[in-house]
Amino acid sequence: MTVQTLRHKKDVPFDEEIALLDIRKTLLLIRRYFREGLDAGGEQDPATRQSIQWLIRYMETNYYDPLDLTLLAKRVHFNPSYLVRAFKNEAGVTPMHYLNKLRLSAAVSYLANTEMGIQQIAESTGFNSLHYFSRLFKQKFGCSPSQWREELNRGRAGAK
Repeated sequence: MTVQTLRHKKDVPFDEEIALLDIRKTLLLIRRYFREGLDAGGEQDPATRQSIQWLIRYMETNYYDPLDLTLLAKRVHFNPSYLVRAFKNEAGVTPMHYLNKLRLSAAVSYLANTEMGIQQIAESTGFNSLHYFSRLFKQKFGCSPSQWREELNRGRAGAK
């Protein structure tokens, strides 16, 4: 049996496995992208840089948890406003912007590789509000999550 055959059988555990692999791949690509920015980063002291790098890894492995700026700042023992400045200096974006990118990347993978509902995907990727998830998704991709999935499925059907 080929991977394509298995995918078309809609074997949910297999689809979720593929989604998780896609998420891991995406996280590695995002990490590499930001690592290049970190390596060429500003004039921050090594301890701050190390804290930000640790926080990035923490966010990559816990993006689905209910994280906010206050909690992230506590994780690295920074004042929230200092964290925003230091993180932006290192990664080029704010911590919440980075977290939302991680969550949206994971959501795209779930949309493409599972039959999970939009609400379940929003919850599984750390969004506590379906409205907020849909609004961010539309800002980034120009359409709602369900429209994105429909377009993907139409493309797949046309490729058969």
